[in-house]
Amino acid sequence: MREHGASAAIATDARFATTDDRRRNDDALAAELARLLATRPAEEWERLLLARDVACVAVADGPVARAVMNDPVTREAGFLAEVEHPTFGAHRRLAPVVALSATPGEARPAATLGMHGEAVLRELGYDDAAIASLYERGVVARPG
Repeated sequence: MREHGASAAIATDARFATTDDRRRNDDALAAELARLLATRPAEEWERLLLARDVACVAVADGPVARAVMNDPVTREAGFLAEVEHPTFGAHRRLAPVVALSATPGEARPAATLGMHGEAVLRELGYDDAAIASLYERGVVARPG
């Protein structure tokens, strides 16, 4: 990358010569960098800086979820899974990001209201009569 006029000025500005200088002049440095970064599109900065081994990424427009859920790289990397939800039908969701040999993860649809209520109540020691009473009084939602 050829030195851009503004970047050359920053590189030779005594206010930014050392770490301590940059720390003392943080506001000025931030203003200078903001002016410099505004001279090119984010995607161009990403390309130029990555080529120089500077970690950076252009910020995606819109909600992060949209960028992640529609990104072909995310799908190819195995970070997305197709699931079937009883209410919403087929949709994408994030897949487990790690693979454990003894307890492999699995992407499943989100639970529906009341879906696991009875199992949880039984695990907590509630009997049939107590569970029925909770359902009848509307304390616990019925599945479906």
